[in-house]
Amino acid sequence: SFRTLNSRNRGSQDLVFVQLLLYGPTMGVPSLKDAQDWASHFQMDRYGNEIVLVGTKSMQNPASYNMIPGFQLIDRDFTLLVDSTGHNPQQDLYRELLPTLGRLLAGPQPAKPEPVPVDPLP
Repeated sequence: SFRTLNSRNRGSQDLVFVQLLLYGPTMGVPSLKDAQDWASHFQMDRYGNEIVLVGTKSMQNPASYNMIPGFQLIDRDFTLLVDSTGHNPQQDLYRELLPTLGRLLAGPQPAKPEPVPVDPLP
């Protein structure tokens, strides 16, 4: 889970969990209070790299609604790596997004050594 991965990287800027609220509790535009209540309810910690953002009316449309619920994995260059949004996501949260996130946090893996050629016996 994000919490497990984030607890291993506490204090690091390598992982930031951002939740974007597109709708408030009554399906209207979310307010700052809605975001504060959300963060409190889910025990989110800004200093633990967990941030809640509030969307605007212009972000409310059928396309954004169809992305709920959802997670996207975006790298530090803002490249979308995994899209696990909506009720029928393009990529699976558990089989693709979380393993990809784990590999990213693990960093570059050392190259496997090339096998040493062995001369055949005479």
